[in-house]
Amino acid sequence: MGHPRTSMTMLLAAVIVAFIVSVAPASVRAQTPREASAALAFQRGAAAMQGGRCEEAIGFFSESYRLAPASNTLYNVAHCHRELGHVRFAVQFYEQYLSEAGSEVGRSREQALRALLVDLRARLAVVGVQMQPFDTALIVDGNRVRPSQGEVLLDPGSHTLFFTAPGHASERRVVDARAGEHLSLDIVLLREGAAAPPPAVPVVEAPIATPPPVLALPPPAATPHLPTEPMTTRSAPIYTRWWFWTGVAVVVAGGVTATVLAVSGTTAPQPADLHFETLRVR
Repeated sequence: MGHPRTSMTMLLAAVIVAFIVSVAPASVRAQTPREASAALAFQRGAAAMQGGRCEEAIGFFSESYRLAPASNTLYNVAHCHRELGHVRFAVQFYEQYLSEAGSEVGRSREQALRALLVDLRARLAVVGVQMQPFDTALIVDGNRVRPSQGEVLLDPGSHTLFFTAPGHASERRVVDARAGEHLSLDIVLLREGAAAPPPAVPVVEAPIATPPPVLALPPPAATPHLPTEPMTTRSAPIYTRWWFWTGVAVVVAGGVTATVLAVSGTTAPQPADLHFETLRVR
């Protein structure tokens, strides 16, 4: 017969394991209605993408991510934008995918994506933006854009940049962007009602020679082994995995056992004296 305190300790540990499993997120045990809707939207997006309807697929994937964020959804959004020639958005979502997926990406896929991002960035124009006041909002072609490290990526072509801040007069700029070009903008918005600075005294300069035409660069060579295939299954956060909560339960149960033995002053029996029964928590 086992020691009474040892039996009580094991019983207490089993109760704690059962309690932790019972309070684990619902996603571990069953899919919630919101997650079911997200999975359905993801499946519809995957079907649209495989059918070549990338604009439609982006809508479904965006709805799926809104309902239940999953990193694979971001990857597919980036893939669709790349297929549509939206290079700037493809870069944005590929980078967000790498950030959110973390170690789940895998070393080989990450290396391929990094190489792909270098290729995609070479097709964009980079605009360095300095804005005052600090809460100035930047709207590019009607979409709110947050500069990353003071830079904004633009697809080649003409773009309208609108700068606005509370209590300040807005400013509008039109930028003609070229692939591989680096531009710089220094925007200082005036307070509403403030007098505009006096016009600068015109300076007569010598005529500037017309620069030679810019030759169109040939498309870069395809990077070998790029991850072009879409993902057809959604990834899940770590806290929704059953083994995560099982591990938590084992750690907590072990701590309780050690604490009870220490407080009671009872020496833990040798491994040869223990008789365990398998406990399954359903």
